[in-house]
Amino acid sequence: MDEKLQLYERTSSSPISHSDEYKKSINYKSIQDKVNTDQEYEEEYMKHLSVTGWRELNSNTDILRYPAGESFKYRLNGEGLSKVKRGTFRSGGFLIGPQADSSDYILYKAYNGLIFPLQLSDVLIFYIKDIRLKTIFFNRPGCVTNNPVYLVDKDDNNVVVYYGKKPKDSRKFMETAKFKTASKYGNWGFK
Repeated sequence: MDEKLQLYERTSSSPISHSDEYKKSINYKSIQDKVNTDQEYEEEYMKHLSVTGWRELNSNTDILRYPAGESFKYRLNGEGLSKVKRGTFRSGGFLIGPQADSSDYILYKAYNGLIFPLQLSDVLIFYIKDIRLKTIFFNRPGCVTNNPVYLVDKDDNNVVVYYGKKPKDSRKFMETAKFKTASKYGNWGFK
């Protein structure tokens, strides 16, 4: 275990703007805190995760197969320097990827904008949003052109999801990860 990674102060990579209702000192309690202190809430929250497409990974190293940007959460095994209780839940964030020099660590961007290293050996369980269950949303297409892009809806109808000004715009749209995911898994809709 590389203890040096645990010693650096975390600073925000960009200014974080919270809503006006956010008053941490007065009325805010994070989901992470609620899960770790209220067993009833934890059970409800874990049910909510499973219903909304989150799943538990079979092995910690499975996280290395997911692309940057995927959302994940985790539980600690209690063996790291933080000395937290086994099973402590962490909200996680967005996967950046494995450390450049080692597959023993991943980097992630937390919801507060901070970048963290995380040792796979400190993790008990990873939860990841299963992209196959994720609903992809598109804006309704605007001005009609001669360059439509279609997706098949749940009733097997071809539906226009985008109009490109030029053919190259439509081709570029069809190369996006968002379009490819919606096309592959068929779970999409309009905002």
